[in-house]
Amino acid sequence: MAIYKSILVAVDLRVTHDVYTISKAIELSKRFNAKLHFIHVMEKIYGYGAIEGTVLVEMERKMAEDVRESFYDLVSRYEISAEQLIVTSGSPKQEIVEEAKKHHVDLIIVGAHDSSGLEFIVGSTATGVINQAHCDVLTIRTVK
Repeated sequence: MAIYKSILVAVDLRVTHDVYTISKAIELSKRFNAKLHFIHVMEKIYGYGAIEGTVLVEMERKMAEDVRESFYDLVSRYEISAEQLIVTSGSPKQEIVEEAKKHHVDLIIVGAHDSSGLEFIVGSTATGVINQAHCDVLTIRTVK
């Protein structure tokens, strides 16, 4: 019996070294014969001054469209379908944990990178996910 049946991989499209995290996650999913989902969380856009709500909504919609395209380009070399990709906006640590619950994930994978304190070792998003997740969290040391 497989230890993990469903894996969620948090991908930061702003960093190129997440390709290593994706490769490792795919290896693990094959080893456990687990379903694999990928998530990228966009930070919310906040308006200042004269920017109207409809302008912000349109900006977020366009950003989401661009992110989906970049996301699909990144993972397409691994034969990953669009149904496996989740793009959402909000607080990355909260959204990752919520999507993991929604998809009944039993392992979350996040790339680890330098910052400060425990965050120095794994990064602030990874630290938040580790503290809030209902399931196991695996951090993969990213290669730059």
